[in-house]
Amino acid sequence: RNIFGSQPGAGDGLEDFVVHAFMLDHPVPCVGYLLLEPAPLPRLIVEKAVKLGVKPGPLLGKLKQGESVTFEKDGKKVTVTPDQVRGNPLRGRRVAILGDSRDSTELRRLLQTEFPDTQLVVDC
Repeated sequence: RNIFGSQPGAGDGLEDFVVHAFMLDHPVPCVGYLLLEPAPLPRLIVEKAVKLGVKPGPLLGKLKQGESVTFEKDGKKVTVTPDQVRGNPLRGRRVAILGDSRDSTELRRLLQTEFPDTQLVVDC
């Protein structure tokens, strides 16, 4: 079932939001959900940008959105890239919702599929 309506991603910020539904081991039908929020943009470190000559204003917004900016400083063209002025990458939130179940091995399988390079801590 489409839980986002007839036009998913229509400017609602949910374009990259992922919802997995999976059956749980239980005598009656029971469903679990894994919700994955997209990673937010890394924090812009304004002090670094200012040290590189970026003046407060629209250029800072472009850097925050991942765009490089070019401007003149002391008669020379200067280009500043987002990697020079943004903090460490952030991870989106991950939420698992499990109802009544005998065990949660299906959740473990799904997590191992979604995050193959991550050491999981799941108590099944």
